[in-house]
Amino acid sequence: METQMEQLLKKFNTLEPNRGFKERSRSFILNSPQKGDLPAGAFRQFFNIAQFSAAFGLVAIFIFLILGGLSFINKKLISPSLLSGLDSQNLEKEVKNLDIQIQLSQAQYYEDSAEAVEVALKAASGELDKAENRNQEINKLLDGLTL
Repeated sequence: METQMEQLLKKFNTLEPNRGFKERSRSFILNSPQKGDLPAGAFRQFFNIAQFSAAFGLVAIFIFLILGGLSFINKKLISPSLLSGLDSQNLEKEVKNLDIQIQLSQAQYYEDSAEAVEVALKAASGELDKAENRNQEINKLLDGLTL
C-alpha cells in the first residue's frame, strides 16, 4: 500500500509545464554564458576602452603640437607684436612694469587720502574749538544769572 506522500509525488511527476514556458526556459538556458567561456561583451568593452584612450592621447598630442607650433610661428615667422602674449620673456617684463605701476598708484592713493584726512581733522578741530568757545560763553551767562 502506498502512502499518501508517495501518491502526491506521483501526481507531481505527471505534471508538465505549458509549451510557452518550455520554449522560454530552453532559450534562456541555451543563450546564457557557460562558466568556461569569456563573454563577447568583455572583448567589446576592452576595445571601447582602448579606442577611447587612443582618441584621448591623440587629442593631447594635437593640443601640444598646436601650442608648440604657435610658439614657433611667433618666434620665427610672424612679427613679435602680433602674438607677443605667448612669449614668456615679454610677459615677465610686463609683470615687472605692472608691479611698479601698482606701487606708484598705491603711493598716490595714500598721499591723497592722507591729505583728505588732514583736511577733515582740521575741520573737526575747528568745530571743536567753536564748540568749546560756545560752552565757555554759555557757562559765563549761566554764572551771571545764578550769581
